[in-house]
Amino acid sequence: MQSCASCHSSCATCNGSAESQCITCRSGRFAHDGKCLNSCPDGFYADKKRQECIPCPTGCATCSSNGFCLTCQENWTRNKKGKCIITGSENCDESEYYDNSHCHPCHSTCETCDGPTESNCLSCPQSLLLQNSRCVSSCDDGYYMEAGVCAKCLHTCTQCVSRMNCTACAKGLQLQSGECRTTCADGYYSDRGTCAKCYLSCHTCSGPRRDQCVQCPSDWQLAGGECHPECPEGFYKSEFGCQKCHHYCKTCNGAGPLACTSCPAHFMLDGGLCMECLGSQYYDSPTQTCKTCHDSCRSCTGPGQYSCKTCAFPLHLDRLNNQCVPCCPNDASPEDQSCCHCDKDTGGCMNASPAGKRRIAAAAEQQQFGSSYGNSGGLYGNLVDDVDGKTSVGGSLGGYFSRVGSPLTTITAIAVAACLLIVTVFALIFAILQRSSNQPPRKMIRYNKIPSNAGKRRNRITSSSTLLKIDGENYVEDEEEDEEDEIDDVEEGHNYEIDYESKFNIAYEEDQHDSDIEYYNRNKANDSNLRKTKLKTLRKRDTPELQTVIRVPNRKILNIAMHQTEKNTQNSENNRTT
Repeated sequence: MQSCASCHSSCATCNGSAESQCITCRSGRFAHDGKCLNSCPDGFYADKKRQECIPCPTGCATCSSNGFCLTCQENWTRNKKGKCIITGSENCDESEYYDNSHCHPCHSTCETCDGPTESNCLSCPQSLLLQNSRCVSSCDDGYYMEAGVCAKCLHTCTQCVSRMNCTACAKGLQLQSGECRTTCADGYYSDRGTCAKCYLSCHTCSGPRRDQCVQCPSDWQLAGGECHPECPEGFYKSEFGCQKCHHYCKTCNGAGPLACTSCPAHFMLDGGLCMECLGSQYYDSPTQTCKTCHDSCRSCTGPGQYSCKTCAFPLHLDRLNNQCVPCCPNDASPEDQSCCHCDKDTGGCMNASPAGKRRIAAAAEQQQFGSSYGNSGGLYGNLVDDVDGKTSVGGSLGGYFSRVGSPLTTITAIAVAACLLIVTVFALIFAILQRSSNQPPRKMIRYNKIPSNAGKRRNRITSSSTLLKIDGENYVEDEEEDEEDEIDDVEEGHNYEIDYESKFNIAYEEDQHDSDIEYYNRNKANDSNLRKTKLKTLRKRDTPELQTVIRVPNRKILNIAMHQTEKNTQNSENNRTT
């Protein structure tokens, strides 16, 4: 929290507590370089109007209040015009200066001078201004023009039009009415370095609007940033100004919800507390209390039986008179438009709107539909079970839905029956498929693959009997021959495979004791046709242990003798010899 410190005893206003931080001086003192002096030093004269020390003209030791030299400095002499000039320059012209026993011309910008440079001017031509011994066309910042001379502004100003009329202030100061201040005066607020006036009702403020007051004038109350002669509605007076009432209250005399003195509309005041009226009550404005509705009304807007908003069941609201009236007896005709049909859920009248009238007609149609289907016991009645879980083979669909209470039309009942029929058919089909899936799979024929060259199509004949008996000899059957002539005369468990896309296929059979393999020359054929190979196998006593198909390279006539076959033949001969 900021606090205010005292200025130096010589200062009237200041921007610090030091002696050299005075802005204005007390009466009888004169400002000089930030200080407030009782008398001005040599070379200055006291300006009682401005309360500051003004410098004398160049060369003057002392001068009068109008700037007239009274005494001159050392080596200076006062001429006939009362100006101080350098001693010995009496015989020189005004535009010359005396130096080393000679007169020399002044700088071109000077009218009179005491040296050769532009900074040695004593006075200037009429079109120029003298500022710090220089002749300039306009004064620099921090100076103002007065009597052909650029005088220095007050030290707190960066720009001014006169000694006490600042137009811009040093950093940290606020400009108010030509004065540079540390803070704005009461009734003003700081706006980018300038003090602007507050709203008329504010004593101090933070901005220009009426709701930006910080302090109010004496006997005025601050409420929500505004100054009022008295606290407005919704506020109460406290030592800190006007404070807002609790949001339940319209007016109050203190803080909290129990200090209400009046309530908003439709709220009742009870012991300082504002309470909302119940659903079965209405707000009475003259007495500001909640009163009970008429006995026939569930909710209402005022007293009497003609102010009802909603009704209690079985009454319904007559909107023309805002009155709750009873519904028609159960035996009344629904075609009678003056009769009402009550909705059990809301207690409203079903025939009060076109939609309600359609519901009445649908209910009547449903009742007629239920009785007719209940007596027929037709197809749709057989598809529905009773609500209590008993089977109703001859029961009626309409009777069922009439017991449930759903207002179904004829189309709705037919659609429900069709859905039930579809579900039944689906269940039957599913049961058949499930039963068939549980049967054991049929015996499948096993096929053995024989590797072949990449990119070629393979045709295989795999069977438990691929050898044919022709003229007492065994042959391998070609696929291009009649497949129906296959004869199963080979023992079970042996498979023979023939690859017809290969150039030559030669099958050999190895016998445990004796083998005799004969090769037949293949018939010549076109390149586009498959070539046939026949294998003659001579069997003797036992069943062969190994039968293999061997791929043979492309040659015109080949006699193939497998190494294994030769070895087996030699073993057989050795056994025979032994």
